[in-house]
Amino acid sequence: MKVDVKRAGRGFRYALEPERGDPREARRSFADSPDALRLVRREYRVELPPAFTGIHPDAHAAAVWHALRPFVKSRLRLPFAVSGGFAREMRDLHGVAIEPVSRRQPPRRPPGKVVPALLFSGGMDSMAASILLPRRAHHLFLDRIPHRESCPGADALVDLERQRQACACVRRAGSPVHATADDHEHLFSPYPAWHSNMALLSALYMADSLGLSVVDQGEVLDAICFQGYYAGRVSSWRMRPMRARPLRSGPPDLRDFLAAAGLARANCIAGLSEVATTAIVARSRRRGRSYSCYYASGGSFCMRCDKCFKKLLLRHIADGREVPEELFERFLSVPRLAAVFRRPYLDWHHVWYYLFQNLRCRHWFARELSRQARAGPDLSALEKWYPKAIAELEPQYAGEVLSAIQERVGVMTDREAAALEAVEVPPLRAPALRA
Repeated sequence: MKVDVKRAGRGFRYALEPERGDPREARRSFADSPDALRLVRREYRVELPPAFTGIHPDAHAAAVWHALRPFVKSRLRLPFAVSGGFAREMRDLHGVAIEPVSRRQPPRRPPGKVVPALLFSGGMDSMAASILLPRRAHHLFLDRIPHRESCPGADALVDLERQRQACACVRRAGSPVHATADDHEHLFSPYPAWHSNMALLSALYMADSLGLSVVDQGEVLDAICFQGYYAGRVSSWRMRPMRARPLRSGPPDLRDFLAAAGLARANCIAGLSEVATTAIVARSRRRGRSYSCYYASGGSFCMRCDKCFKKLLLRHIADGREVPEELFERFLSVPRLAAVFRRPYLDWHHVWYYLFQNLRCRHWFARELSRQARAGPDLSALEKWYPKAIAELEPQYAGEVLSAIQERVGVMTDREAAALEAVEVPPLRAPALRA
């Protein structure tokens, strides 16, 4: 892939020229998104915030490659030179030759002083991370430049208005927020659809302007140690305990890819289930200021997706409130949402299991699932922090984060952590829906 790059104000314009062998179609890594991704356009742009002052060639090359990676087979040609060390690591780890390479170009060296920074999405988990991190942490928000003409319907277009409001809330609380806007997703069909963790782009673009060496993120215990969304059959649901050494949250290819550009990863909420992150936000001054999905909505929850419904039920539990029967019925009345319960193992099954163990709701469907869940293993440990996740904290501000966690949700005992690691969460057999 050959990419021409031009500076445009406080941003960049990119023009693509696919080469022989570059794929025109790719499979996405998300199990719940089986449709192929196709490259249908050749130009995209990035607009950067006022704090942007410049970008190291290695970080810039990493950002371009990450945006285009499904469609770069073995070579990425750029109009600027990268360091030899970066080129070697990308070749050895990812099989891609990035050209040109200059011996005179030094690699990006991370600053010795750690400046806290968070990949901030505006969602519930991300807002919990913002609450736990030092107030001085930079919040890096990846905005989208929409192309409404490419969307089959206004309802399907990613809407970030609520997430921008979450950014404004964080800014009012005293933390710096930097929004990086781009439209690289418009290169692909179907649109809008992202193919990997695109929030990393904002960290790469802003790394040198903010002096970053570590970026924190909002990936919860559920995603790291359990299963999330899945396709196909599942015969059991168990925890995958964390290893003793630092994971730095993410697949090895992402960790190595960031390291090649002089960035490390941390994760202040790696030891917290979304059970705990929901409670942290619900009991804070930022209650009602986080938004769980990208559908347009008039409130915190769109009520058109299972994620928002699950988060809303968790908030009722955190508040100690009963869930109205009509709210549960509203969810079940939408066939594609009710389909969540068709399988014995639900997406994010352990969270739903905890939810039905603790839910107060008189709806007959909820009562039946609660009866089953309360007969199974106690999952109340999900309300607390998993201590092995200490390896995921950045040491230079770990004390501040741990203090904030202990103040809000507490820490699992060794016995609670061991029980959670050994638990096998039983299936839930949903009753047939009434006609």
